Amino acid sequence: SLIITKGKEGCNYGSLMPALARKVVDNVGAGDALFGFAACLMAMGADIEVAAFVGSCAAALQCEVFGNAHPIAPETLWQFITEMMEG
Repeated sequence: SLIITKGKEGCNYGSLMPALARKVVDNVGAGDALFGFAACLMAMGADIEVAAFVGSCAAALQCEVFGNAHPIAPETLWQFITEMMEG
């Protein structure tokens, strides 16, 4: 399995997952957030599509934080995922 970040274009895992950021304050750490969450999910046996989506959600939230000031709270990630799914 392979996920490639493409910055503001999103990520590619065989298909393109568009970037999900609503507000970009600082994009430092967005790729780290994507890979951190995606790798954990893949290690747990999740499909790559799910890992890419959740990782992209984490990356979007990280873009809202200046300089990695605080980690992504699980509740915040879950709320963002729910909003994206409800569309």
